[in-house]
Amino acid sequence: MLEGQEVSEFEEIGTDSGGRAYVNLSVKFPLTDESGTPVEICGISTDITDRKRVDGELRKSETRLRLALAAANMVAWEYDPLTKHLTISENADEVLALPRGETLKDSDRGYSLIHPDDVEKHRALVRGAIENAGSYISVYRQVRDGEVFWLEERGRAVTGASGRSARLVGVTHNISAGKQAEEVLAAAKQRLDAHMDNSPLAVIEFDPEFRVIRWSREAERVFGWTAREVTGRAIAELRWVYEDDVETVRQVSADMLEGRRPRNVSVNRNYCKDGSVVRCEWYNSAIYDSDGRLTSILFQILDITERQKAEAALQQANAALAEADRRKDEFTAVLSHELRNPLAPIRYALPLLGEERLGEAGRRATAVIDRQVAHLVRLVDDLLDISRITTGKHLTKPADPQQIHRILADVAERVSSSRAARTD
Repeated sequence: MLEGQEVSEFEEIGTDSGGRAYVNLSVKFPLTDESGTPVEICGISTDITDRKRVDGELRKSETRLRLALAAANMVAWEYDPLTKHLTISENADEVLALPRGETLKDSDRGYSLIHPDDVEKHRALVRGAIENAGSYISVYRQVRDGEVFWLEERGRAVTGASGRSARLVGVTHNISAGKQAEEVLAAAKQRLDAHMDNSPLAVIEFDPEFRVIRWSREAERVFGWTAREVTGRAIAELRWVYEDDVETVRQVSADMLEGRRPRNVSVNRNYCKDGSVVRCEWYNSAIYDSDGRLTSILFQILDITERQKAEAALQQANAALAEADRRKDEFTAVLSHELRNPLAPIRYALPLLGEERLGEAGRRATAVIDRQVAHLVRLVDDLLDISRITTGKHLTKPADPQQIHRILADVAERVSSSRAARTD
């Protein structure tokens, strides 16, 4: 040092007599005589212990801030409206939709990166905060390489001695992931709402106080009230449940409210807006939070009024058909007995005619009459069998070979008579 006449600056770390650690900043330099020759070394020592501690804490705070901003996907900034100079945290290129490697230094460049549909609205919010010494929240888009990024910016004006805005400070948060989740959720809700409105069942949802929070289009069609008329209203505010079914509905509601029957099916009558009554099947579902408290009840309702009318009409038709069938069976039974009564005397009178007095032609005619009467008797017996079948009294009998022979002879006779008639 004496030879080079240099000034030396260095830190000294030690412990004083009380055991306290200290840091001194020492500056040493040579003193020279009239000829410029160094003759001795002088030094100044300053205790910088507190300054070093503050610097250390500041560096730790800055490190924590950088880590927090990085974890929150957020940048901090300060803006001078007069110079348009922008000071922004060093993680801006990671958080904002900036071209690769670019760091924002002025507001004009920042505005140029905002989506054209959002830039004027954002400008107006910033301008308003500056002019009114207030604050703002702005949500806008930026596009980079065809990809859309969503940003949320919160700024606040800092006033000077004059009371006017001297600068803006704030943070900008990249909310793209949240926006994407919102869009997915919104799309899912839109699909669900569309399905519910398109469902052939009326869909109604109540909150734990049994106020309407969902009323589908089919519910409007079935009950007559529009969603706007009933949303937010309690079930007790509407003349909706048929008086004779109030207790049934109350019990079902209590079971769901208290968790005894979270899923059930019920049938009751309801009034419509015009005072008419419909009968409905209700398919009910209740959900609860982790503590077992009711959060929502969803009802899917099928209007079965017309179906029940059709079922009643079908029952009446079946009853009428059964009555007609019963009368037909009675008529068949009576007819068969009435036909059988005159056949017996005819059949037993034929032998009394005397074959010797009839001649050959008369005998043939008598034989034909006898066979035809026998055929009529068999037909009447068949009618009686039908009557027995309808009453469950019919017993199946094996075929009689002699009966088959008589049937064949009868067919031959019919054919022969038909040919004779055509010849004549």
